[in-house]
Amino acid sequence: MKTFSSLLLTALSLLTACSFGDPAVPDPTPTPPVATAGSLTFTRDGQSYTHRASATVEPGSAANNNRDVLHIRSVDFTAPTGTTAEYLDLQYFKPTGTGDVNYQLLGIYSSAKATTYAYAAQATLTKAGTGWSGSFEGGFQETGSNQVSSAITNGSFSEIR
Repeated sequence: MKTFSSLLLTALSLLTACSFGDPAVPDPTPTPPVATAGSLTFTRDGQSYTHRASATVEPGSAANNNRDVLHIRSVDFTAPTGTTAEYLDLQYFKPTGTGDVNYQLLGIYSSAKATTYAYAAQATLTKAGTGWSGSFEGGFQETGSNQVSSAITNGSFSEIR
């Protein structure tokens, strides 16, 4: 009877371990990070990032074609000391004197790639109280190419002031 009980317990242990899988094996399709208040998240070429962010507005002038320009700028404060921190600058514009609902995405500048992601760029933008929230994505195409060589996807930001 002891042998049967030992075999039964061993079998149950194996079944339990097999049914729950190996917890050390990561999910092959991880979900992109979600922005929390004051942060901006995005995925560039398959790698996910989370940065702190802030917002500034350049009032319309002759230098910017009489358009107000809203910058949502994020900085990676986890960069090692002595290195240049990466940043993204989301640039939205609207005609001066019009409401905030008129802002449109102009481009997404990445200091890491020293380029603007404007190919098929899409964005949402809302203002609640004093903070900006939204989503964004866009690609970069080399001049003369019809292929996207780098892409920013799953971008989001929340309550940026």
